[in-house]
Amino acid sequence: MPESSGKSVPLHLEYRHPVGSDLELSGYLCLRCESNLDINQPEAEVPDRLLGVCSDCGSWYLIDIDPETESDIVVMRIPDAQELRDAISSTKSKAKTRADKA
Repeated sequence: MPESSGKSVPLHLEYRHPVGSDLELSGYLCLRCESNLDINQPEAEVPDRLLGVCSDCGSWYLIDIDPETESDIVVMRIPDAQELRDAISSTKSKAKTRADKA
């Protein structure tokens, strides 16, 4: 398998912080369509990092809960595949423009 190029691109991230401590897990809302998120705990060893999925628009979220306070919560939308492709394309275009000017 070929090695990854390890390149990075800047992304626009949508997030909500703080999330009200009175908000139940089932009450986390999608930042795009405001539907309830389906919450998953992918790793039992890391109960303070959850994934949320919106069944209406398909957005995915990383939900990070401070394990000490359990009330400091960040909900961040993970960019979808098209947003990632656009960010990569934009970075390549900017690099090409700089190279053409040199």
